[in-house]
Amino acid sequence: MSNAVSQADHVSALQNAIEAGKDGMYLDALAHLQSIGSLRDWSGADRCDVSWIVQELGAPRLARWHILKSYREAPEVLSVRVAYGQYILEDDGPLDALEFAESKGVPTDANADAEDRLRWMYLQMAALTQLRDFAAAEQIIDQMQTINERVDMIHFA
Repeated sequence: MSNAVSQADHVSALQNAIEAGKDGMYLDALAHLQSIGSLRDWSGADRCDVSWIVQELGAPRLARWHILKSYREAPEVLSVRVAYGQYILEDDGPLDALEFAESKGVPTDANADAEDRLRWMYLQMAALTQLRDFAAAEQIIDQMQTINERVDMIHFA
């Protein structure tokens, strides 16, 4: 982000974009993102949110570009790893996605967002089910339920 934009403005624009996107107002979300500057100026984990919004607006190549850049800039951030793992699952298949997930290990950091941990485990479960290893996928589901007691919060596509 440019030096002229304060961190508070940056955070506010991103939060407003996410809220608008969750409400299905993707053009408004894009306007919030662009109020800070060009979409190419975003960096790190914020690119995952930019990717999600531009994907919903029909720009899959730009969305994937943001995912790849995000992983190069911030591979240690769990939400970035989840997005990159999903990219691998879609492009390279379940075996490569599972190998990626297993190479990074299960996030055990207590500071990690529970939703991101669930998404990480969902990535593993999705790869296992595509590989027809239903017993291992069931174990992951059981682990997901220990993280989040509310089963209704765990949505399967």
